[in-house]
Amino acid sequence: MSLSLELTSVKDYLRIDNDDEDVLIGGLISTVKQLIKEQTGVEYSASDETYNMCGLIYVSHLYENRAAVADKSISEVPFSLSCFLNLISLRGNING
Repeated sequence: MSLSLELTSVKDYLRIDNDDEDVLIGGLISTVKQLIKEQTGVEYSASDETYNMCGLIYVSHLYENRAAVADKSISEVPFSLSCFLNLISLRGNING
C-alpha cells in the first residue's frame, strides 16, 4: 500500500470497503491536512511519506473517536501522532 491522503488509500488504511462514509472521510482528510499545517507550519505535500503517515494516523484517530462524548482515555492523542507532528515541525517542509 502506498502512503497517501487520497480517499481510497485512507479507506484501505481504515479497512473500510464500502462508500457509506466517503463524505465523512473526505472531510476528515481535509481537516487533518489543515490541522497538521496549523500545528507544524508545514504545507501538505503528496510526496512527503512522513506527512502522509502522520495524516493516516490522525484521520484514523478522528474517525475512531468521532462520538460527541468520549472517555478521556479513549480520545487522547496517540503518542505516535505526537511524534510525527514533532518531526514534521522540526524538519520543516521537505520541498523547500
